[in-house]
Amino acid sequence: MYINRGCTSLFIHVDNTLYCSIRDGHQIVKISLDSKDSTWSNVAGMGCAGSTEDMLDQPFGIYVNDNYDLYVADTGNDRIQLFHHGESKGITVAGRTLGERFALDKPSSIMLDADNNLFIVDSGNQRIVRVGANGFRCLIGCSKTSCREPNQLCHPLTAAFDSYGNIFITNQYMNGIQKFVLSKDSCTSFVNKPKLSECASWYSSGITVANSSTTDLSPFTSFISINNTLYVADQTTKTIHIWPEKSENPTKTIYSSYNFSTGFFVTLTGDIYIDNENSSHISKWSLDKTSTNTTMYINRGCISLFIHVDNSLYCSIHDGHQIVKISLDSNDSTWSNVAGMGCAGSTEAS
Repeated sequence: MYINRGCTSLFIHVDNTLYCSIRDGHQIVKISLDSKDSTWSNVAGMGCAGSTEDMLDQPFGIYVNDNYDLYVADTGNDRIQLFHHGESKGITVAGRTLGERFALDKPSSIMLDADNNLFIVDSGNQRIVRVGANGFRCLIGCSKTSCREPNQLCHPLTAAFDSYGNIFITNQYMNGIQKFVLSKDSCTSFVNKPKLSECASWYSSGITVANSSTTDLSPFTSFISINNTLYVADQTTKTIHIWPEKSENPTKTIYSSYNFSTGFFVTLTGDIYIDNENSSHISKWSLDKTSTNTTMYINRGCISLFIHVDNSLYCSIHDGHQIVKISLDSNDSTWSNVAGMGCAGSTEAS
């Protein structure tokens, strides 16, 4: 077949329809491989650059699902557009217009898995992100130190899955293809959420894991990670003790110059977030570092912390009678209110 402009990206649907992304033509066209008709039909875009619902700006990667819905990496508009079958107006499923934490920079390639999770090559930010039922999450290239090491992303362009779920990525500036192997723990929850039967029961006698006779310990709050590592914050000594599974003694102790509150959370990657009580800030301890850095400031202490899979940090302000949150992926330091009115009350909103 012939086409008057080059196809930046191609996609062949199971019904043998070929889709073509015309980057400089700012549109997506298609043609049936089973038909003798050589006429291309327009699917999305108006043929000129634009940012409205029915327009595209330098579209790159495309993907068509089983329902014939078209996903487009609208590179020039820094967004991912979804065009439902037969619709000329797209819906933004990722991009800054949905909020700062959904912001993209020159997305170039997209994929869907069997659960309809959308995987995006966020080329300008040099990372791979996922959008799905559990929100927006960075998967690869999240350290913001890309291009420094051979095993890091450097201006990724396209990506593809193999049958095992491994991701292969083309890196245009490193002149190579990288393979990122699916983690064995990738299907686990962000925090421990065991499935228990209705008749589940526990022994009435507890087992002492640690006390002051075995460790100089005055535990104040604790956390158990998905690999069953126990983290204990000691407010008296300003330390965090770490016990791996089946270990009788802590294998690591972290020292701090601040007092701790009960606000304490450990991420999937082992980073520790802890509220520093009266110091009006939350600190982050990276797994591979021995020092802390201030993550964000808040005018009141967080008695409890929770980090969602979309990297939003939730803070329970005990004396402020409210719950607030902030995105860890955003440069915006503004906390947004989630629940409570800021004063004690027993109504639905307080």
